[in-house]
Amino acid sequence: MVQGVSSIILGDLVSPGFRTTHNQASKNSFEKPSTSFPFALHILAVTSMLFTAITILSAATFASADTIEGLIKRDSSQEWCADISEDICLCESGISTFAGSDNSVCKKAVRKIGRAKVETALSKLIQSCNDKQHCTFPSYSVPSCSSDNVCDFSCSSGYSKTTDQNGVALCTCEGTKSVCSNGDCQYSCPSPNPQQASKRDRLFWGKEIQHTCKPGWTACGIVGGRARDWECIDTRSELESCGGCPVYFSPSHSGHQDLGVDCTSLPGVSDVSCSNSVCSVEKCLPGFKVSSSGQQCERDENDTWGSFGTVFQAVEVLFSN
Repeated sequence: MVQGVSSIILGDLVSPGFRTTHNQASKNSFEKPSTSFPFALHILAVTSMLFTAITILSAATFASADTIEGLIKRDSSQEWCADISEDICLCESGISTFAGSDNSVCKKAVRKIGRAKVETALSKLIQSCNDKQHCTFPSYSVPSCSSDNVCDFSCSSGYSKTTDQNGVALCTCEGTKSVCSNGDCQYSCPSPNPQQASKRDRLFWGKEIQHTCKPGWTACGIVGGRARDWECIDTRSELESCGGCPVYFSPSHSGHQDLGVDCTSLPGVSDVSCSNSVCSVEKCLPGFKVSSSGQQCERDENDTWGSFGTVFQAVEVLFSN
């Protein structure tokens, strides 16, 4: 979908500030003081095309669904983006799509010097822009570079643009929708292999929910809660879930997950805390002593009170509280 693009005969366009050179090494090139640009680069830089990169990336007449799918950021990424002309803002990931578009100028340039050289020219043009920006795009986003916001993006496949507690922009799967095995955010997911798809679904869901927790905290399931219920826990110091979640709602990629330890339920414990994800025992009930690791209580064979002392001490603790 291109409007306002004049018909340009390749080789006839020269703009102010550029001069044509004719020599054996470079027969069709344009030179600017201290900078040499490939011919296609010059054409793309000076031609007025009345559309923005967001239109380029989304117009049905410009790119197929498969092409758009290739632009989706499945994981967070960083790339350079820049305004390469008055009406065109482009990111590195969109270069190939732009060069292969139906735009008349691009098509003529590709026929003249080849698509690879056009893509190289576009890449160099982005790098040569003084106002280029190194943008970070979150998972499941599509760069939507514009003159107003070079690092802008849109969210794909049913995701919504949100921000976490630190103000970082994200694409999240909200409400009653779920992250499907193919990464799409939908109200219902196709499942050719129910068991495998269910695990992948929960993996994606867990990754998105984890973004909502403070740094160092873990998104955990809730004991007795529903499958999608969750809460953020600091498993490094949580007394009743030390070192891990009480229950996980999202499986790990390795399939191995250690549940958190309820330090208060350790046999013989009287005074205990959770420090650096491990239980730290300060005091044990009569009949027990602190183990050499300091992480639990063990039977004290030298304690004459034995099991009776344990009972008396337990009663004392109950009444003191």
